[in-house]
Amino acid sequence: MILLLSVGCDPTKTLFSDNYDATAINQPPANAQAVGTATIEGGVRVAVIPDTNSKGVRFSRISGSDDAVLHCNLSQAPGDDTYVFSTVLLYPSGSGGLVTIQFEKAGGGEHFLHLDIFPGCKGDGPGGCFRIDDDDSKRFGKYQMDQVFIVQVTLDN
Repeated sequence: MILLLSVGCDPTKTLFSDNYDATAINQPPANAQAVGTATIEGGVRVAVIPDTNSKGVRFSRISGSDDAVLHCNLSQAPGDDTYVFSTVLLYPSGSGGLVTIQFEKAGGGEHFLHLDIFPGCKGDGPGGCFRIDDDDSKRFGKYQMDQVFIVQVTLDN
């Protein structure tokens, strides 16, 4: 999976925005990003998004780690407002496993929402789907493998 993302409450105030241009291919993302910082666990590496000249991050298992986690640390603690998380994803055919986008409260690490992204949805035909907070009754949507798609979440704080 390849990811690009941005988080902010309005176009004039972005709290996290990635920029992998200066990072070599197959290297971990730099800690300092365009806005905010990023930390990783395991198999997160910078990659070229297929059929583009743009870079994003690729999540995969690497020797010595079963994890592939990108922590996007906001430039400041969010206040009371509406925030929009947007990311562009690509899920290649043959990719396995579940991917989760998790939202956590500042300072405590307590999560309040997570979105699971499945590479295949049994009984729903080809392609993938989404699920909120591990609840199969909250399964929704559809995306096509090998095609870029956008995930956008709006949060009211």
